[in-house]
Amino acid sequence: MPVEVPDEVRARNDDGSLVRNVLVTDDDDDIRATLSDLLEEAGYAVATAVDGEDALAQLRASGRPTVLLLDLMMPKKNGWQVLAELAADPALSERVRVVVLTASSPDRVKKTIGKGVVAVVPKPFSMTAVLDTVRAAARASVETPLAAPPRSCVTARVASEASGAEPPERRNSSTG
Repeated sequence: MPVEVPDEVRARNDDGSLVRNVLVTDDDDDIRATLSDLLEEAGYAVATAVDGEDALAQLRASGRPTVLLLDLMMPKKNGWQVLAELAADPALSERVRVVVLTASSPDRVKKTIGKGVVAVVPKPFSMTAVLDTVRAAARASVETPLAAPPRSCVTARVASEASGAEPPERRNSSTG
């Protein structure tokens, strides 16, 4: 069933047109298909890649500014390797805004912010979190992370661990 996206949240270029480029890179077929459908409904031009090797080949071939939704754990070339290759290629990295999608430890992922990554969306994620984050990433500078990531993309656990506070699931869980 298609996802209904209100007109006011559809992706728009500075000139008001509805085209933005997003490359969804994940080795999970269901995640790629779901995100692709969601983003296309929101007005984005979407391509998909099954691994980091495929993503880098498409980015090099396209020549267009792109938001890259990047899973970290993939075969062939993982997300960490993609980030390293982007960092080593300024001509490519200057037109790519990376949003990491990951189930990895928040401490490990926090290190990617500012190194070509404009936002991190923890798995499992909500569709609203992805849409809000992609919209913000499309407008973000490649050199700096999002000044204030969309509230929906930061889970309570990631936010509390980033601040050094005890995660809510530990504070609110019963002992028994």
